[in-house]
Amino acid sequence: MQPARIDAIVSDWQARDHARAPLPADRAAVVDSEAARALVVRLVSEEAAPAELLGAWLRLGRLLAERGASPTLLAGTVDGLAEALLVGVPRAIDDWAAARAAVLEGALAVAGERLRRAGRTAWDYPGCVAVVREGSAAVCGPPDRIWDEDDAAAAWAARVASGLARRGVKEVVVTAGPVARAELEAALASVGAAVVPALAPAKKSLFGF
Repeated sequence: MQPARIDAIVSDWQARDHARAPLPADRAAVVDSEAARALVVRLVSEEAAPAELLGAWLRLGRLLAERGASPTLLAGTVDGLAEALLVGVPRAIDDWAAARAAVLEGALAVAGERLRRAGRTAWDYPGCVAVVREGSAAVCGPPDRIWDEDDAAAAWAARVASGLARRGVKEVVVTAGPVARAELEAALASVGAAVVPALAPAKKSLFGF
């Protein structure tokens, strides 16, 4: 298929999606996804292998979700191309349901990544820290299953240790997954603090309290 014909189909597809989902975020997502749409149309016209075509649909779903597309747009964009193809491509996609599933799979992957990032933020400094008294604190760290990058636990530990050091904390009781605990112990040592099994009772004053 000639590039000009691909561009025409993509423009038709975008116009149909604009009409289907007219929210401002949807309009921006439709515009920003032009290149991803062109790839889908090209693969359709070339009768590409199903796995390659579905991969292009998945990438389109990811891109739309990253740009804030609404569920209406995500659910309907495959229909937009189906309608556009009726006026210019001799080959129909064999399985539109699979295309819709791939788009939604890409979008759900983005949603899952956002939830994991939000989960990590909830465990971050200072929310995970309780200063018990001057120089002493307790840290409630995350379970190890939230880490999806090799250096994420180390980066978390460095932020917590830096925050505790600024507050003059020297001894810390830690509740966390094994990886988070080990990383935090190393990070605290680098700022002159230490993980302890329990905090010693506060010293009584001369007046008995």
